Amino acid sequence: RAFVLLTFLNGVLHTHQVLLTTVIPLWLVTETDAPKVVLAWLYGTNTLMAVALQVAAARGVATVADSLRAQRRGALCFLASCAIIAVTHETAGWVTILLMWVGHITVTGAEIYQSAGEWGLVAELADPERRGEYEGVVNLGSNLGTVWAPAAYTFLAMSWGPAGWAVIAAVILTAAVAVHPAARACERHLRRHGLAPEDPQELPERPEPQKQQEPPGFPDLPGPRTAGERTVPEPSLHDHTG
Repeated sequence: RAFVLLTFLNGVLHTHQVLLTTVIPLWLVTETDAPKVVLAWLYGTNTLMAVALQVAAARGVATVADSLRAQRRGALCFLASCAIIAVTHETAGWVTILLMWVGHITVTGAEIYQSAGEWGLVAELADPERRGEYEGVVNLGSNLGTVWAPAAYTFLAMSWGPAGWAVIAAVILTAAVAVHPAARACERHLRRHGLAPEDPQELPERPEPQKQQEPPGFPDLPGPRTAGERTVPEPSLHDHTG
């Protein structure tokens, strides 16, 4: 049950894709004076950032705490994007274009960090013996976000304007706060059933293996001769004439 709740909350945080593909383009075309060609530059920026920064954002995400930290960063980027895009309702010219670009950068940051955090939570909190079933639940949670969010976010942004963006931000903030107790509940469930992964920091240190000493009294034996190598006999006393 806790994992299902965690999956639903991750699905809410995953709705940054709805902003990228639906709400922001509609907002730019209908609610701002920015030229439509700006959309091409926005999508180009998103693609370059996703390719160049995704590995860097996921580096160091190895535990549940690291994953939750990445989720918080993604949520902060999501909230910043909502605030920046909402301001463009009252701006004009190059100011609008610049703000739309910055808003697209921040929502791309939400995409990168949220993805890293989500995969980290799935890797750490899924039942090791039923990973396929857990992955299916995760995909279902992400797909649910793409069902309700396009209509809800579009209505809020286009009908309520900046107030609608504030409501979207409140939804994301609520999900970002609730994901922490849900993840801790999943940890307790795994620990209760003996499925929690061992913490490498709590494992006892293994002693270094001692090198075996060669027994005394055995001289070094000559190594094998290579092909074509001749053995030169050592001179003896009988070889010298008196």
